[in-house]
Amino acid sequence: MRKILIFVVAGFSTRMGGFPKALAKIGGLPVIVHASNHSKNYYDNIFIICNEKTFPSFYETVEKYSSNATVRTIVTGKGDAESVYRSLKLVENEIGATFDCTFCWGDAYFSTSEIFMRMINYSIWQDPFPSIIVGCAIDTSPYAYFDFYTVGGDMEKILIKKSYFKKRDGSVSLGMHDQCIFRCISSTFLACLDLYRQELGFDGENYPLSPNNEMGLLDSFSFFSKIGRPATICLLPANNVFSFNTADELLQINIKLQNKVSEI
Repeated sequence: MRKILIFVVAGFSTRMGGFPKALAKIGGLPVIVHASNHSKNYYDNIFIICNEKTFPSFYETVEKYSSNATVRTIVTGKGDAESVYRSLKLVENEIGATFDCTFCWGDAYFSTSEIFMRMINYSIWQDPFPSIIVGCAIDTSPYAYFDFYTVGGDMEKILIKKSYFKKRDGSVSLGMHDQCIFRCISSTFLACLDLYRQELGFDGENYPLSPNNEMGLLDSFSFFSKIGRPATICLLPANNVFSFNTADELLQINIKLQNKVSEI
């Protein structure tokens, strides 16, 4: 089965003034170039799935940095899980087969190849067979966090029971937090998302039973637990993935990395 990495970057980056976050520079290189360089030895193919408006910018970046990534477009979905759904469908149709998929967001700076190595080496063939594998670390005051449990005390089998958000459910000082990277078997995850779409009353365009008319990825994990297809956690080393939503948060990451270099 082919191993494929997908960068899902079809959003509008409104908090960055419309500039694609994946093309923002850290240490002089676009975020997506860092990620591509760290990951390229672990995958058969790399896809960048963006929207029509940002396609020229991503295509130019791939050409400039001699990346072997394939750039494709989708219509941005209602919610990040909808964009993932459309991305998986597109790639499955293009290669004509189900595939072992790792996907990640464009607003995450991966500082090491170890993140991708751990995700691709994690055993996906488990009982229960996971809907999705979620790369996680214990973070301080995370914006989202999970209630989880182990199978027989085995720290290699950590399952997500429910997802929480800081703004919606309250804050915690320490929490199990996703690291913006996920892995699945494409056909399995698409089937699980089809069930979640039904749960949210998807009518072909809208999600009337969703509070915000969107299909959110992290919220889907709570649903998967209810139907007996829980998401599984792959523990990753902390402080190796840095996500950002605004120009100021991007600046802070650059300052932090510059200080780290100065200390060496």
